[in-house]
Amino acid sequence: MNENRCIAIFGGDGLLGSNWAICQPEGIRIELIHRRVEGRPLGRPWHKLTEWSTESMVGLLQEIQPTYVVNAVALTNVDECEKFPAAAVEANALLAARLCRACVQLRLKFVHISSDQLFDGECGNYIESDPISPINVYGLTKALAERLVLEIDSQALIIRTNFFGYAPAGRSSLSDWVLAAADKGESKPLFTDSFFTPIYVDNLVACCQQLLNAQAKGVYHVVGDQRLSKYEFGIALLRTFGKSDATFFAGRLSDQKFPAPRPRDMSLCNDFTARLLGTSLGDIDRQLRDLKSAAENRPFQLHRLFSQSNRIQTSRSTEFPPEIH
Repeated sequence: MNENRCIAIFGGDGLLGSNWAICQPEGIRIELIHRRVEGRPLGRPWHKLTEWSTESMVGLLQEIQPTYVVNAVALTNVDECEKFPAAAVEANALLAARLCRACVQLRLKFVHISSDQLFDGECGNYIESDPISPINVYGLTKALAERLVLEIDSQALIIRTNFFGYAPAGRSSLSDWVLAAADKGESKPLFTDSFFTPIYVDNLVACCQQLLNAQAKGVYHVVGDQRLSKYEFGIALLRTFGKSDATFFAGRLSDQKFPAPRPRDMSLCNDFTARLLGTSLGDIDRQLRDLKSAAENRPFQLHRLFSQSNRIQTSRSTEFPPEIH
């Protein structure tokens, strides 16, 4: 990617946007946009956009003049989506469509961050061309977003993923949740029958950059190389960080009574992406070591990134792991 490029990230106070701003490549300007953030902490460009119409997005993008636009806005709480489907459709699909139209109008490359909950979970290891069959409202809205985006712009890039890493205050990724519970000595379940292919957020950012360099378009699975249960992931994480797993126990997703159904196997195959990039997308042991290596600086960097902004904290149940897609 050439110097003097700019990436505008909508949903900039989330896990992906905030970490992207911190680990940005040299020569790349990152502009973060959200409804709930004001100010320019540490010189990082923040933009508060309260009205997310196509017209307001066009106006802001004309001001920023980015090269690429990333949509990282999503309502990812699966049960909240089930309870409030209209809000889920707005946040996960209609907003993406409006932003995509703004990008088409300004001839900007559009990148949409999608999910691994687009399938029924009966098979796993899904490839990009497998038929979509979501089983909850969240998955339906993410599927709708993909369809609308590609109808509006055939050149758009869609990233299906499930990532972990250090999150801003008020948010939490699965790795944050596990490590916090271990530090508090809390007894928590980790599901042995829920599978995914997690990727460390820094790896995800690097892959997105490489796909943009390659002028990729269409749908790509950007996930780690290994299919793991949530239990396997949690135990590997604790061992990497030298923490006890004594308070964690093997639970089963099938035994839970959630408002929204969950696909049992969300694992995605990343072969198509790996072939294009000519590299592995991330062995889990290496990714967890990288997460640990970042432990000294990344949480502090995230705190400083938001310390001078008026950010609204969000609440989340801590009984079960958060779902970051």
